[in-house]
Amino acid sequence: MNSQNPKKTFLEVLKVHNKEVPIANLLAFYFRPNEKHNLDSLFINTLLNTECYNLIPYDKSGLLKNNVSNPFNKISIKNTKVKTEVKTEKDKRIDILIETDDFVICIEFKINHDFNNPLEIYKKYIDKHYSNKNQYFVILTPYSKIPLEKTKTYLENNKEFKQIQLSDFIENITDKLPNDYFNNNDENSFYLKDFIQTIKNRRIRSKRHNKLNELSKYLLENDIVNEFYNNINGGFLDIRKDDYRLKIRINETEFNIEKWKNEKVKEKTLFSIDYNTDLKVILEKINKTCG
Repeated sequence: MNSQNPKKTFLEVLKVHNKEVPIANLLAFYFRPNEKHNLDSLFINTLLNTECYNLIPYDKSGLLKNNVSNPFNKISIKNTKVKTEVKTEKDKRIDILIETDDFVICIEFKINHDFNNPLEIYKKYIDKHYSNKNQYFVILTPYSKIPLEKTKTYLENNKEFKQIQLSDFIENITDKLPNDYFNNNDENSFYLKDFIQTIKNRRIRSKRHNKLNELSKYLLENDIVNEFYNNINGGFLDIRKDDYRLKIRINETEFNIEKWKNEKVKEKTLFSIDYNTDLKVILEKINKTCG
């Protein structure tokens, strides 16, 4: 079993991997065709051709109910201007704004914050300043986010905003990169390689988090009291008994269950369970361990 956690990237070392403004600025750099990354309009074309989702309706679990065919088309990109933190009415700001001769893309970039934004103000700003151009509205998120309050109400009556998941977008970028792009060994290829790995790491940790959260709820339903502790590697479950405790983690693609005594000394790793093992089987092993 490979128990290694994802290797930290430079963005993670700097602790900006969860910050919207630094990541938006990095994306803006790659959206500009004339920058020295030598990728021309790859990022814009890929964004416009990445699968997008309706933001409304949602099902009761909060997951996206319907995915739709992407309405965007690959079109000519000329005279591109890319801005970040574009000020609109009431001091609200559009995270990323891409303008070309033919179209404009308004991007609301959400990483950690709740999805509760004045989308109507963004739409009004775009209508006022770019009425003669094709308009595209994107909510770019690391995973599906549920719109809240007034945002939800707005989206129930206005369908122009579509959600694109950041991991889908970056995966498509990776597939379309020139085969020798990372052989250049320059700072621009380093930035992109680090960014791609940062997004991959986030997906790994998010997947672990969700699976452990699912297991935690399942254990509670079966009368096993546990606590879920979140951390940068996806977190762990803690089951406390009279003289020992069990810690359940996910390492790479396997559940790893450890028995601890005296709060400090790790006695041994009991067993490893494949990531896709049925929760019932995991429960049986935990019950056996608890004696």
